[in-house]
Amino acid sequence: EGLKEIRALNALFKTAISNGDLAAFAEGMRLHAKYLDLLSPLIYNDIIRQVADRCMQFADGCSICGAGGGGYLAALLKEGVSAETLQNALQTEVLPVEMI
Repeated sequence: EGLKEIRALNALFKTAISNGDLAAFAEGMRLHAKYLDLLSPLIYNDIIRQVADRCMQFADGCSICGAGGGGYLAALLKEGVSAETLQNALQTEVLPVEMI
């Protein structure tokens, strides 16, 4: 379970991007993260969960991307929230992070 739902999100992302609908795109990110977790609970370890949970306090959507220890979290920040604000929150409360 999860893979079929992830594949179905492609249409949602395509439509959201085509229409400039950031709210729909953010919802897709949240669903993607949920379905990844259903696919394999090992994708999100305790540290990644902590970072993702903290990111969601500053973001409309957040999901893990990549694989093999070289992955990253992508976040669509809420309006008015800067990358620096998120970085500071993560560094002081969770762990050191690098924003790209």
